[in-house]
Amino acid sequence: MLADRDGATDVRRGGDLLGIEGMSRLLEPLAGRRRALAREAQTALLEWGDGPIGDDVCLLVLRPEALSST
Repeated sequence: MLADRDGATDVRRGGDLLGIEGMSRLLEPLAGRRRALAREAQTALLEWGDGPIGDDVCLLVLRPEALSST
């Protein structure tokens, strides 16, 4: 339940707030995956929380490009 907060880091389980550190730990096992990353990240987030998230979930997945040698 999100109450007055908004954002993935504000998802709660019991009395615990996911937070930045928790989000990092939650998504760490997904590092290096290329396909279905957003779907797997969303699933991990939704499974971590106490219940349904009463708001939209938006994830931004960025893939850095290799630096050019010029």
